[in-house]
Amino acid sequence: PANPSPAVKAFVDFVNLIHKHFRPRMVKLPIFSDDALRRLQMPVLAIVGAHDALLDSAQTRSRLARHAPSAEVVYLPEAGHLILAQTGKVMEFLLSAPARRVPAHLPPS
Repeated sequence: PANPSPAVKAFVDFVNLIHKHFRPRMVKLPIFSDDALRRLQMPVLAIVGAHDALLDSAQTRSRLARHAPSAEVVYLPEAGHLILAQTGKVMEFLLSAPARRVPAHLPPS
């Protein structure tokens, strides 16, 4: 449009920034071994989308359940790789009491 709204202009500027600074990953993403997942001692939150075309979310969910049972997994059945509107969930996780997140097999710090 000849006179884009401020919202349209902001969106176009944002997309241009992404295009300017995006560097595609050229190597395969590392995958934690089952043993490495079992050794995780920090709180873990994984938010995955069922329709992710880049990552196998069902496998991620399953492996975390088997090997890192204290991990919290949020499975979004309608989401793909780009997961939006989860700030509240992430903040809730970050602000929650650490004592509730210590796996039963680990001594409290």
